[in-house]
Amino acid sequence: MISFQHSEAFWRVVEDCLVEFHRYPVRTAVQAAGALRTRLQAAPPGLSGDLVYHAEPFDVACDIAGKEVSGYGIDLDYERLVALHFDGGRRLMAMRERPLPPRDKKPGN
Repeated sequence: MISFQHSEAFWRVVEDCLVEFHRYPVRTAVQAAGALRTRLQAAPPGLSGDLVYHAEPFDVACDIAGKEVSGYGIDLDYERLVALHFDGGRRLMAMRERPLPPRDKKPGN
């Protein structure tokens, strides 16, 4: 069983992924994630809605949107969202210590 705090953080990341990577309006992202969360909480007997927590919030957002997203910088943006919601930004601060390539250039160019 996942804790309430981690469950809330998971769904906030799903919502943020829908907004940031799939360009959903905030209200639509919250409604879409909430609808899936409600369906999973009402799982039939013998099935656990907690299975969703074995997936990455990014993948859940892609499933909701019906399309995969890829591109340069997405991994870093996703890490930032996860850090923001799961550890109050502590990991985000540590990430700032590493040098990052400029966003307008791909590594090796």
